[in-house]
Amino acid sequence: MNTTPGVCVRSLCLVWSPMCLVWSPMCLVWSPMCLVWSPMCLVWSPMCLVWSPMCLVWSPMSGIQEADRSACVPAGGLRAGDRLFFVMEYVNGGDLMFQIQRSRKFDEARSRFYAAEVTSALMFLHHHGVIYRDLKLDNILLDAEGHCKLADFGMCKEGILNGVTTTTFCGTPDYIAPEILQELEYGPSVDWWALGVLMYEMMAGQPPFEADNEDDLFESILHDDVLYPVWLSKEAVSILKAFMTKSPSKRLGCVLTHGQEEAIKVHPFFKEIDWVMLEQRRIKPPFKPRIKTKRDVNNFDQDFTREEPILTPVEDTIIKQINQEEFKGFSYFGEETLTS
Repeated sequence: MNTTPGVCVRSLCLVWSPMCLVWSPMCLVWSPMCLVWSPMCLVWSPMCLVWSPMCLVWSPMSGIQEADRSACVPAGGLRAGDRLFFVMEYVNGGDLMFQIQRSRKFDEARSRFYAAEVTSALMFLHHHGVIYRDLKLDNILLDAEGHCKLADFGMCKEGILNGVTTTTFCGTPDYIAPEILQELEYGPSVDWWALGVLMYEMMAGQPPFEADNEDDLFESILHDDVLYPVWLSKEAVSILKAFMTKSPSKRLGCVLTHGQEEAIKVHPFFKEIDWVMLEQRRIKPPFKPRIKTKRDVNNFDQDFTREEPILTPVEDTIIKQINQEEFKGFSYFGEETLTS
């Protein structure tokens, strides 16, 4: 399983555990101290919870919390001693990396559906001034019905609105946009580049850029042309070329005179997508994960589900440097969390 970590300078480490994830100032891990743990809950990251069609991105860090709240995933937070826990629903359909390893690649209809739901998610984030910066197969989960949920917001950058840009070098190597590698200022354009890479992987069954080491990979991203399999339709090749345009000013979703992100919706590749129905979850997913029970973990790689959950040690010196008043009133449990 490809578990290439994201590259970003930050103080947190990410560790996944099969049944429950939690956040502390030190790490994301499972903890027996999580008083609200059940096999049906996950606990996610300090930046954000999970997005799905009809579900807002809820972030205790930014206050983005407006959409159809009745459809939002159950969420809660818990402060227990020297740790913080974020509680999430258990999304048991697996991630797209796991699913594509079973089928080698997806057909265009299935790829189109996933790409459309991810597009809707990214447009929502961008509307609220958030760039995602870590789009990849591993970070897209499927719910029990087969709808996408975007996860792991640890590399998000907020406040990217009205021409505001950033220059941080971060992302997962295969998906990093040329402007990041060139250390140029960038904004939402990097997410659309990454979507192009993601769509290529789904339909071709392999990455568009490959190399033996990271330096050569970055050179390939900057200078090489992408080769397209003969089985791809002209509409698929067209949108892939438009997303993987090396100049962000000419990239699909970034050209002001073309309507910027609205141009994505009207691209011929998405002509079969009714965007209103998509956002209302009224389009039937082309694939439904095999789930025997609500607690089924068969859609996750056994490398993870067999991993022993260990609570990361906390250094008292670090805790003492943190203003504890920042976490006053942190604990919160939604009604669905308490009754699950």
